[in-house]
Amino acid sequence: MRKGNRFSPTKIANWHKGGRGTGTLSDYKPWHQVTRGDPASSGRSQLLQWVHTQRSHHTLSDIESDVFTFITMLADIVDVREQMSLNLYESVPHLTAYSSYELNKLAPGTLSCAERLGIKHPTIADGKSRSPWIMSTDFAVTLKSTDGNYQLLAVSVKSDTDSLSPRKRSLLSIEKHYWESQDVAWLLITPQSFDKQIGRTVRAALPWGLPKEEKDIVPHSTISFCAEHSAVLEGMSLTAAINWIRDNLGGSIDLAQRTFWQAVWAGQLLLDLRRSAWPSEPLHLLDERRFLEQNPIAVRRSECI
Repeated sequence: MRKGNRFSPTKIANWHKGGRGTGTLSDYKPWHQVTRGDPASSGRSQLLQWVHTQRSHHTLSDIESDVFTFITMLADIVDVREQMSLNLYESVPHLTAYSSYELNKLAPGTLSCAERLGIKHPTIADGKSRSPWIMSTDFAVTLKSTDGNYQLLAVSVKSDTDSLSPRKRSLLSIEKHYWESQDVAWLLITPQSFDKQIGRTVRAALPWGLPKEEKDIVPHSTISFCAEHSAVLEGMSLTAAINWIRDNLGGSIDLAQRTFWQAVWAGQLLLDLRRSAWPSEPLHLLDERRFLEQNPIAVRRSECI
């Protein structure tokens, strides 16, 4: 896929001119995109629609898609910007896109971060032309606390840290230092960060749990009804639980499916996500702590570099 495309200083300059890596919510343009004009990624690229941001999200591998799913389950989420480009030079912190309180504070760019760490900054060349490579972070997540303050969480995703070369580990160190210089927590997520079965479960439930359009959103009152009767659902098979929701709330099986899984997404139905894909397997519910531990982003679980 897209085999003929290559990175070049000209292509990077054109991305800048096109506004890539800028904006918020529906106006955000990812730095790397799933398009025919972009160089191919090494993983399976996907476009995931989410009504909350009203745009398609570009993920470049299966594990990136899984991590995006975990991010959408966060209770205090405001926005998520995938494939976020990092500034080369000193600039205002990324949080100023949502809050102006740090407009007078400048944060170091990747060039100075690399210099501080004694690491050679990556470059890109095309014939006689050479320029610094624009580094990126897989996800920049905007959260809003109960007191109304915004904060960022940076998430980098790798398929396996054990196979990373020393050079790639050094580049991750630059990325980590870049975010920590802005007082932003940085997580490194790998397949070892969460149970494989949990990943399979949320992937399979995505069509119902993550609404793509306004019409797919289940009302809060309906989700609350499902949560209030969670004790009734304990031990039922998934099939029986969906039928029970349909019989008690009315509507279609599809609506019952969306009610069940959006209640899980909202943290109202504390489902053990390690269940198998068989719809006949009994449901098991957890306490809040163990439910949150299933989501590596929610508990800020990070691998070491």
